[in-house]
This record gives sequence, structure tokens and C-alpha cells, in this order.
Amino acid sequence: MKARLLITLLTAACLISVPVLAATPNTLDGKSYTGATVMDGKKKGDPDSFEFKDGKFHSLNWDKQGYRAAEYASSLDGKKTRFNASTTNKDGNKLVWNGVLKGKKIHGTAQVTDKAGKTSNFTFNGVLKN
Repeated sequence: MKARLLITLLTAACLISVPVLAATPNTLDGKSYTGATVMDGKKKGDPDSFEFKDGKFHSLNWDKQGYRAAEYASSLDGKKTRFNASTTNKDGNKLVWNGVLKGKKIHGTAQVTDKAGKTSNFTFNGVLKN
């Protein structure tokens, strides 16, 4: 009996101590942000718009390089929502997004990896349009 109680208490303690990231499928859909994407090492970036629609994340600035909307995954982390998405253009270059939304703001990182394995890193930020 004491052993069972001890196991129950230890299990409860473990569950309480693990941070919970609740999956939030498509809860970002309908949100749009305006902001900028900035290449690491640069002071000024390119204007950008970030949209969540139909379970996909889309950065309009990256259309000209052939990157299209990509399925995103999101999770709640306290008062923040974290998301990630990745897409590949026709040249085989991969673009990976990792972002955080809190209140009316969005920010995060983007990384492009070309076919040769060379990476370029970016940061992005914006504010809610709607």
C-alpha cells in the first residue's frame, strides 16, 4: 500500500514538473501580420507579410524565391504560441521557420539551406494586421 502511494506521488510530481506544450492545430488560421525579414548581419531587412490560412504559414516576401505556403505546427507555451513550418522551392533550397506569437506580435527565425548545405539565417518580426 505504501509502495503504491509512493509511486502515485512520484508520478504526479513528474507530471507537474514537466512543462506542458499543448498542441493547437490550426488555431492561428486567419491571423495576418506585417513586418520585416532581416538577414543576419544586416541592419535593415525587407518588408514582409506573414499569414496563417488553411493550416499553412506563408511569408509573402519569399514568393519571389519560389517558396510557397507550408503546413505549420503550433503549440501553447504559457501566454505564447510557438510555431514552425518548412518549405522547399523548385531549386531544392529549404526554408525553415520557427516563430513565437504573443499578444499582437510575431517574431522568430528563418533559415535557408541550399542544395550544397550552405545556410543563411534571418530574423523576422511583425504586428497583427487584423
